[in-house]
Amino acid sequence: MAVGVNSRSLFHYTSAQGLIGILGTQSLFATHADFLNDSSECRLLRGLLTPRLIEELEDLAPKLVKAKFMKEAETKAFLTGASEEFASSVFNTIVKTIDSISPIYITSFCLHGANTPDYANGLLSQWRGYANGGFAIEFDEDGLDKIKDIEVNKYRYEGILTNTVWYEDHEENAGLNKFRGLVAAALKVHFEDQGKDASEVLGHGERRDFVRPFFETLPFLKAHGFREEREYRMVAIAYRRGISSDLKAPLREIQFRSDRNGSVVPYIAVFDESGLKLPIKSILIGPHSNQDNQQTAVELLLDRHSIQAEVRRSKLSLRQ
Repeated sequence: MAVGVNSRSLFHYTSAQGLIGILGTQSLFATHADFLNDSSECRLLRGLLTPRLIEELEDLAPKLVKAKFMKEAETKAFLTGASEEFASSVFNTIVKTIDSISPIYITSFCLHGANTPDYANGLLSQWRGYANGGFAIEFDEDGLDKIKDIEVNKYRYEGILTNTVWYEDHEENAGLNKFRGLVAAALKVHFEDQGKDASEVLGHGERRDFVRPFFETLPFLKAHGFREEREYRMVAIAYRRGISSDLKAPLREIQFRSDRNGSVVPYIAVFDESGLKLPIKSILIGPHSNQDNQQTAVELLLDRHSIQAEVRRSKLSLRQ
């Protein structure tokens, strides 16, 4: 596939085994969000959103009392002792709904600008994360977007989103106003379970209306300490088996691998059925002990799969 002249470069760091697999299958693995390395993945939104949910609950409570859906004394006690628990429950319900219908799978890249040290040599923190220095595959962003569109139209997805990760200004980047109405939708269900119609106070919004904003926000918030990575993510929202059976597109089957700690990790493989080659610009060889040997191997591997890409060497050193 031709690459864009002015398109950004996205670097995917991987091990030797990962490189062989990516080139051989022309696919990338997207890992279930709950199994990524950072323990705070997809959880930062909770801390940002909970105060907003409590604020909305406090705003709605007197209106519900006035409409005789709640008693004033009970409402005051609830707001004093259980509002945070309720807000947490509302948040958890959406997250559980997402996981039960279409979990989030993530493929990560690093953005290294042209003519920068990171572009030339890669990040030491990333090389440390992969056996013997690893490899970094340089992908063309525009080219990945093209095969992403093919992928999302061929298989049963809620969508595939791409964006840079937000390490700072989390509240602003999250766009918390788009979650306004979530508490009202949750309370409406609560009263419906009691046989009451509170839509005159709570409106006609549904909890499912807020699933998309969660998709657009959860995977792109990350702790400030990881900012050097300048991470760019492809987020695949793949339906589970038995969901949306009316759609004719096939499912992306969940697969499983083991990580270096011996844990089972669920993932999906994407792009292998696009009919196009992955848009690879170059392969950057990490700080291996024998880069000459590895360059020969990578060039042979590229030739084996009829891929034309530059092979470069990092000049960083890494004690093995």
